[in-house]
Amino acid sequence: MTIKQKIETNEDYREQIGRHIRLAGEYLLKCSDNVPQQVNEAVKMILACRGHVALTGIGKSGLIARKLAATLASTGTPSFYLHPAEAGHGDLGMVTGRDILLVLSESGESDEIITIIPAVRDLEVPVLLITFSADSRLAGLADTVILMPPVGSGTNNVGPAPTVSSVAMMALGDAIALACAVTRHFGFREFARFHPCGALGRRLLFKVRDLMKTGEAVPLVSISEKVSNALFIMSEKGQGAVFVLSGGVPQGKLVGILTDGDVRRLAVRYRDIWDLTVEDVMTRNPLSIIDTSLAINALQQMEQRKVTILPVLNEVGELTGSIHMHQLLEAGIKS
Repeated sequence: MTIKQKIETNEDYREQIGRHIRLAGEYLLKCSDNVPQQVNEAVKMILACRGHVALTGIGKSGLIARKLAATLASTGTPSFYLHPAEAGHGDLGMVTGRDILLVLSESGESDEIITIIPAVRDLEVPVLLITFSADSRLAGLADTVILMPPVGSGTNNVGPAPTVSSVAMMALGDAIALACAVTRHFGFREFARFHPCGALGRRLLFKVRDLMKTGEAVPLVSISEKVSNALFIMSEKGQGAVFVLSGGVPQGKLVGILTDGDVRRLAVRYRDIWDLTVEDVMTRNPLSIIDTSLAINALQQMEQRKVTILPVLNEVGELTGSIHMHQLLEAGIKS
């Protein structure tokens, strides 16, 4: 049967796929019960490294090495992937004597990697190896060898493709990366710093001052203004509210807020609200937020108090801007 041959089938594959997943799970449990002593040396070497962890591998192991380089880098260990073939044609210049080389090779016999080891040795770079073969050539060249437990017959492969062994190698690499992160006390805030475009990064990094409106965009009105003028400013600024200042605009002190909802409720109670002053109808001592607060805190306050806009104050209580729920949501801030 050729790969391109069209196959039509009504077979239910759930049992077969479930069996493959169970086999992988059983092997991972076996690995968790047989973690080799050499992982301690690997973690210590990575933590002591003053440079980068260069990860290399070829084929499926190379793909896993790429992923583990990303995991290490995103959890506080500077890392990069080094393609062994390209390393032999100049990319080895990316590696310095301050680095570590972490090799992933299921067989331990990858010629492309074996070829570059002498040059790595010349740089006095320590070599770590994760493999399934203790008697391989790479095992003989590495400083530290992490030997994976043997994969039982019928567990690892469907035809020639490695499956369970690849899952296990990635799981071990991730576990080593996390062990390093935990030892470094690498927490949510550090993780967010390296993931500013992710949901967690936005939650923990964006401050109110990063998103707030300032200057002419802030809806301000004097306490002595008529409601009619306040409504005009409210409409002009498009934020559904005006901040009320005593002592003049824009230098005055924040003393109240008037929202479009307030105006609608006033229109029901009074026949003619337009001649009333803002002072007559404003909400005094409005809810506000400090400009150095996290943006997520502003959103949580809005949701709890059922408001859509907050005046923003600096640390001495001066009005510096406004923050609207729409700005927070558009920036990807979610509670």
